[in-house]
Amino acid sequence: MRVASVSAARLFFTVALIEVATGVALFAFPAHFPTVIYAPLAPLTSRMAATLLAGGIILLLNLRYAPRRQVQRWLLAAGAVPLPLLSWIIWEAGGYTGVATYLLLAAALIAAGWTEVEDPFALTLGVVEVAAGLLLLFPPHGLPSPGFDPVRPIMPAAGVLGLLCGGLVLARKRLPPGWSPFAERFAAALPAVLVWNFWTARAWTGVLLWLPLGVAALVGQPVRPLGRAAGEPAGADDPDEQWAEQSLAHVESVTWVLVLLVVTTAALLGDEAATQLPNAVLFVLLLVGFNLVARWPGMLSLRAQVRLNLHLFVAGLAISLMLASPIRVALLPVVPAIPMISARAGGLRRGYAMLGAMLGVLSLAQILLPGSMSVSLPFGIAVGLMIIVLGAAWVHAGHAHRSLYRQLTETSQTLVQNNRVLQAANEELAAQREALAAQQDELLRQHRILVEQAMALSAQRDELLESEERFRTAFEYAPIGVALVDLDFVIMRANPALHDMLGYRRGDLTGVPLRQITHRDDLEEQESLLNAVRAGQAGSCAMEKRYLRHDGRAVWVAVSVALVRDAHGTPRYFVAQVMDVTDRRQAEEQLRRLAHFDPLTDLGNRRYFQRKLEAALDDPATPRGALFFLDFDDFKFVNDTLGHLAGDDLLKNLARVMTETLGGRGFMARLGGDEFGILVPGVDASGAEALAQDLLAAVRSQIAANPACPTYVTISVGIALYPDHGHTAETLMLHADLAMYQAKHSGGDRYCMYVAFEPLNGDEAGSAWEIRLRAALAEDRFTLVFQPILDLQLGEVTQYEALLRMVEPDGRQIPPGEFLPAAASCGLMPEIDRWVVRRAVETIAREQARGRRLTLSVNLSGQALNDPSLVPLVRDLIDRHQIPPGSLRFEVTESAAVTDLDQAAACIEALTDLGCEFALDDFGVGFSSLRYLKRLPVRTLKIDGGFIERLPDDPVDQSLVRSMVTMARGLGVRTVAEYVTSDRALEMLRRCGVDAAQGYYVGPPGPLPEEAGQAV
Repeated sequence: MRVASVSAARLFFTVALIEVATGVALFAFPAHFPTVIYAPLAPLTSRMAATLLAGGIILLLNLRYAPRRQVQRWLLAAGAVPLPLLSWIIWEAGGYTGVATYLLLAAALIAAGWTEVEDPFALTLGVVEVAAGLLLLFPPHGLPSPGFDPVRPIMPAAGVLGLLCGGLVLARKRLPPGWSPFAERFAAALPAVLVWNFWTARAWTGVLLWLPLGVAALVGQPVRPLGRAAGEPAGADDPDEQWAEQSLAHVESVTWVLVLLVVTTAALLGDEAATQLPNAVLFVLLLVGFNLVARWPGMLSLRAQVRLNLHLFVAGLAISLMLASPIRVALLPVVPAIPMISARAGGLRRGYAMLGAMLGVLSLAQILLPGSMSVSLPFGIAVGLMIIVLGAAWVHAGHAHRSLYRQLTETSQTLVQNNRVLQAANEELAAQREALAAQQDELLRQHRILVEQAMALSAQRDELLESEERFRTAFEYAPIGVALVDLDFVIMRANPALHDMLGYRRGDLTGVPLRQITHRDDLEEQESLLNAVRAGQAGSCAMEKRYLRHDGRAVWVAVSVALVRDAHGTPRYFVAQVMDVTDRRQAEEQLRRLAHFDPLTDLGNRRYFQRKLEAALDDPATPRGALFFLDFDDFKFVNDTLGHLAGDDLLKNLARVMTETLGGRGFMARLGGDEFGILVPGVDASGAEALAQDLLAAVRSQIAANPACPTYVTISVGIALYPDHGHTAETLMLHADLAMYQAKHSGGDRYCMYVAFEPLNGDEAGSAWEIRLRAALAEDRFTLVFQPILDLQLGEVTQYEALLRMVEPDGRQIPPGEFLPAAASCGLMPEIDRWVVRRAVETIAREQARGRRLTLSVNLSGQALNDPSLVPLVRDLIDRHQIPPGSLRFEVTESAAVTDLDQAAACIEALTDLGCEFALDDFGVGFSSLRYLKRLPVRTLKIDGGFIERLPDDPVDQSLVRSMVTMARGLGVRTVAEYVTSDRALEMLRRCGVDAAQGYYVGPPGPLPEEAGQAV
């Protein structure tokens, strides 16, 4: 693993500095270590110094050469070995904080070789300070070593400081931004306290341990032990400077090895080291001190050749100190190499200068240093001559190597430069080749585009020719008129169909303005629409208008106009398609007239009359007016005796007479059959009565003046005033109709003003019922009451029968038995049936919206089964309200179906297909019950109450009921008993097998209960 972070370098360098400094101190100044503290260390001082120097130098070399991961692991482990050894000695002396610190540093070194930690220095510093703080706060055995005497009074405070410093360093990642550097700076507080303590106690190993740790904490980046510092002159373009930089690194490594050699030799010599190696301490201090000084910024700012020569000179000076020692044999060969390295770096002059310097240093050492004269003069002269000869030879060899290196470098640089030029030329050629290829591709692409465009243009030309031919053919042979019109609305070209339509000869329409052939009433609309299309407000327009033929006659045409633009969007001309719609317009006009006018009398019909009445009611200019309903008396007898043609002639003549009598005062219409209506706005009651008298007189005069007319033909007139007798068209027409019937039932040939209903007596009772029923229908004065039907098997009410009541103006309810016969006699039963069906469906839908499912049974009259509008009405109501199937049931009686059994069966089948069910009511009363049961698709039999009243006591009724139930079950039909009035009757019905019961005992008719129906 290579050192990949500044933090790891800080850790390695700090530990190396601790080991080197401690080793040098032990080696150079053993007498300064107090015996009272370092008694266990005294016998091992020289060996411990060698071990520590070896470990520190290994770490420094490891940092310099950064070997492979596996090798570096073992170098880090070797560099950590001296620390546990020293901690064992410190343990014997009682220095527990030092023991913990040395062991933690050794563990950190080993861990750094086998693991990847983001910030190993900070982690190690924090753990060391926490451990030291704990030991100070909780001292084992009271920390008896004298080395802790100065700090003993404040030992707890120092322990807390250690915990605080270490905790801040360990928690720096969780601190606010900008606090992390402060935490490391603050971590120097504990080392400062401990340095003061150990300095005072003269415990130098403690000083040399905590001083590098504190300095490393304060200095964010360590003093570089290796390589060139930032800002240092690079000399990257000077090969001699580069070689000097590389040689300098190797010279530093050799000096460290020499220091280790001397210290190790001294350790082996033991007590004889002082005599055998007299200048060893000076040797070590000189080399170690200069190696450390050479790493500071002031020295690093010098050129590499200057620093190299300084290193070489100091190395030679140090070697000269050891010439009197036994290891001079190992050191002397190094001396000639020094001028050689200097010559290699700076040339012959510098090489010889260094050789002379080395000889001078060696000579001075022989003269000045103690013990140096022990060497004989002949030996010294021989050594000097050898150094001169070897040095001169090596100087020349170094110079030759330098010259060769420079030549090779220059040649290499020339080759590199030439290679760069060639590479640039190749790149330029490649770029030109790519540009040519791109141009060629572009030319090919443009060629393909031109070919494709040419083919497209050719295809477009062919397509245009074909399109022009298609357009010419379509234009010339179109069955409708087609014209090309310029932007000034002048015809540029017209096809034969348009010429034929307008009666022009071929080509005569060219140059004709559209205004010339357009009806004057349509000119404004035409020009407005064409201007909007030309301005781009609309893409096209369509209109129906009149064109003028060449002979001046107008023809109705449907015109569709579109604007044609060129490729740039500029308007060119209009294309107009013209279709003759004269026949359609005439047919529409005829249909419109037929929809609003009576074809016999040429008067307005009922629909048109009602619209006129509604418009008059909404017109604030005519707040008052009168509505007349006229009906001919005994006119049916005229058709029966004289024939329908005579009746039609009579209607036309009398209508003409009444129209002439009315004049311009109002509007007259034929409402249907022999009924007419007259609307006279702005007239009061007296004016209306006067007009009615004139009409009666005019009819009498026409009858009297025409011998062919039967004298018994008269008219009855009913009058209703607005707003006195109503505010809506429906109310006024109803009241005028009621007044007309009042006049007719009073003898005819008279008029009657509408008044509120008053009861009549005698022969007029039937007419009175008709008037009351019509008024109730118009004013919605009918209501439904509901009687429950009990399911005898389930024991609960599952459906209701809807029963009709008529409500008088005073609120009194009239049962159906009193008014239904009159309704049947005057033909109002179908309308009443439709009212009942509508109200029943609305009730079911309302309960369904409330979340409850309701099943209702509704009675139908015999006339309803023959009413062709009943089935469409029920279908429309079911689709509109979406009621569930089976929720609407109809009841018919034998008398209702007997008039036309086939028609009744067809109606029942159609309603059954819609999901409705049917019940045969009053079963057993007539003699045709079984025939109806066989022919009609009913699902329920309602047994007549005559069989139920005495059922608990009459065995005959019991047998008949059982027979009916057996027959119904055989046909798959349910049975319902009516008129159940007691619990005994109810219990007997259960015994007879009847499915359901209805009557006052089950529940009287009334409003629908809140809990009616089943929850959906």
